[in-house]
Amino acid sequence: MATKIEPGRDPQMVDRTRKLNVVFALTSIGLLITFSLMIWYDYARPWKKHQNEFTLLEVKRTEVEIQEALGKVEAGKRKALEEQIARGEEEKKARGKEI
Repeated sequence: MATKIEPGRDPQMVDRTRKLNVVFALTSIGLLITFSLMIWYDYARPWKKHQNEFTLLEVKRTEVEIQEALGKVEAGKRKALEEQIARGEEEKKARGKEI
């Protein structure tokens, strides 16, 4: 059974619309794949592994330096400093409304 074409309509418009829909779908899928690959390749760069290892080494080195610095401070001086910090915290709590 032949389809009835409406008067004033282009009979080839249906074919062109289907072809355009297919082209649009294929280009959309292609763009999705391309952008996904771009994001993946940017995320999986080989130097990022080395950067993470370096950051971990820096953190460990800093922790060691902190422990060495704390070890150099005399116990009495350290206790006095901790007491000053505690007094400062108490004063901060007492003057909370002013702050």
